[in-house]
Amino acid sequence: TTWYKFIFITQENFGCLEHLRQEVSCGDKCSHNYLQTIKEHLHSAKVSISLCIYHITLDSIFEELTDAHSRNIIVRIITDREMNYHSASITEKLKKLGIPVKVQPDTQSFMHHKFFLIDENTDDKEVWFGSLNLTAQAL
Repeated sequence: TTWYKFIFITQENFGCLEHLRQEVSCGDKCSHNYLQTIKEHLHSAKVSISLCIYHITLDSIFEELTDAHSRNIIVRIITDREMNYHSASITEKLKKLGIPVKVQPDTQSFMHHKFFLIDENTDDKEVWFGSLNLTAQAL
């Protein structure tokens, strides 16, 4: 079955930053609900998660990725070279847990993609893509 779910972040979501921290929702289009949807997709992985993202700082995403890793799900990350060393980035913590994190070798360019593949070599494969970094500011 093919299906699409759209997440539109608008100015209305700027008021939802506290909802992410407090884990409460103000309605269907709340950033908290959008984050829950992303986490549910990550949690549904049975074989692999391949994440290619410019910037990732959310602790709840860190928890989903480390949980998947502990369940023997293959977790792979590709990120931007600069964001890999950003103080709020979770990629260094993921590397310390044995999760592979790759960065582009070219210091003159940056990797700005935002997508992830779940169980990409199975019949239950999923793809998520867009312009959203996995940060509280983006949601």
